[in-house]
Formats: sequence, structure tokens, C-alpha cells
Amino acid sequence: MEPINTDVIDELIKVSRVNSPELPPERFLDLIRYAPVADERNTWSGISDVNEHFRAKVSETLYLDFTSRDISLIRFIVEQDTLSRSSYAGGDIVLSSYMLFSLGNVEDVFRLFKAKSSGGMDTWIAMDPYLLFGAGIEETQRYLQDVDNEESQQILSYHRRGFPTKLRSRSGPLQKRHGAILRTVEEVNNIVVVFPHKITLPRTTDLEEGD
Repeated sequence: MEPINTDVIDELIKVSRVNSPELPPERFLDLIRYAPVADERNTWSGISDVNEHFRAKVSETLYLDFTSRDISLIRFIVEQDTLSRSSYAGGDIVLSSYMLFSLGNVEDVFRLFKAKSSGGMDTWIAMDPYLLFGAGIEETQRYLQDVDNEESQQILSYHRRGFPTKLRSRSGPLQKRHGAILRTVEEVNNIVVVFPHKITLPRTTDLEEGD
């Protein structure tokens, strides 16, 4: 695998922010777009995603200082990761989905549900159910009830099958506040079963304790 040009990543993110809320030009999107090619080394599907590793590095870089101005780019990355995972070509889907969850937009519940549903049981288990409820459980429930289509009913049915009403890490109770970002990769690992890369996360926002 060729070394990744971090200058190109920095430029992509910079241009994306200048263009926000629109996406950056196609020449940048083509660098992170799902790009399947035949690959006999992948015994699951026989294909791989040419841009998987570059897109994952963009997600890692974004995570260091992402805000709501990055939402269009993050949504695009989640959609491409979902396509990649759905074809078993790879896709670094947990980190991008976690960023989208953290921004707390209720309409993204459908994107996150598609991400969780991609790639079979491995992805379904890897993504904690709370990653669907970035805007909060009650607000998301009301939104899904108002939308009232087949997909919203599927998500509501999944939720009704039961999990606690407060976000809980595996090391104790944890309440997700709107916009809160976990401080360390260990805290992320407490909520997400599979975190794709062990990186240093310098963010310092607080978490609220639950009962």
C-alpha cells in the first residue's frame, strides 16, 4: 500500500469547510468515494475498496477537530463506508458513524441505521445501538413516529425490543449529552465494541454521569 499524502487530506478538509454546507468538488470526492475492484485476496466478496484506507485516514484526521461545519463531508464518508461494508469490501465505518452520531442531528438516524445494517452480523454487533440516537432517544423516537414509514417503524421496533434508556459504558453508567465527545479512545471503546484505529484523541469535553 502506497503512503498516504497527508497534505492532500488537509487540503480536502480545508476545501470542504470552505464549501460547507455543500460538498467539496468531485476531484476531492473521488479520493474518498467507494471504489470497488476485483481482489481475489478477499475471500468474502472477491472485491476490495481502492479508497478505503485513504478515506479512513480522512476520518481520523477529521476526528481531531470536527464540528457541525463538517457534517456534509462526514455524511458522505458514512455513506461510502456503508457501501463498502455492504459489499464486504472493507470500510472503516465505526469512526465515521461515531462522528455523525456525536453531531446530534435527528435526521441522521436513517444513515446510521443503514451503516449499522451493512456488512452483516459483524457490523451489526460492532456498532452500539445508541449510535442511532445522537439527538437523544426521546427526540429520535418522536421524529421516527412523525416520519412513519417502513424504515422508521423498523428502527422503532428494534428499539422497543429493549435496551436501557441511558447510555451506559461497559465500565459504568454514562449519559450522552447533546454534542458531547468522548475524551479518550478508551472511553470510545467502552461504548463501541470495535473501534477501528487506536489513535490519541485530544478532545476535552465533559460527560454527564447517569444513574
